Amino acid sequence: MLTANQKDGEILVAELQDWMQSNKKFNLIDIREEYERDDYKLNDTHFIPMGEIMNSLGSLNKVIPTVIYCQTGKKSKAVASMMKRQNFAEVYNLVGGIHEWVTQELNP
Repeated sequence: MLTANQKDGEILVAELQDWMQSNKKFNLIDIREEYERDDYKLNDTHFIPMGEIMNSLGSLNKVIPTVIYCQTGKKSKAVASMMKRQNFAEVYNLVGGIHEWVTQELNP
């Protein structure tokens, strides 16, 4: 069942954490540049910089849900929108990006 955020193409940190703990099958894509990833990385992430995403779409499973994230969620929101136009079944932007993930991890 989709939450209100998921219906809008977004996923909250807590929802993504639930997906990860439940072993749900989905694509998790970090579109940050390599130098941005040095600070924090999520497990099981495909690293595809924003400038390379169009050339990498063929390597991703379009049938399973896809979660896109960046530093703050702004760039990933644009990429998620583009991926929907490329016929990905379910694409979600991580609200607040990795910054929000780290904030919630430090302040549960």
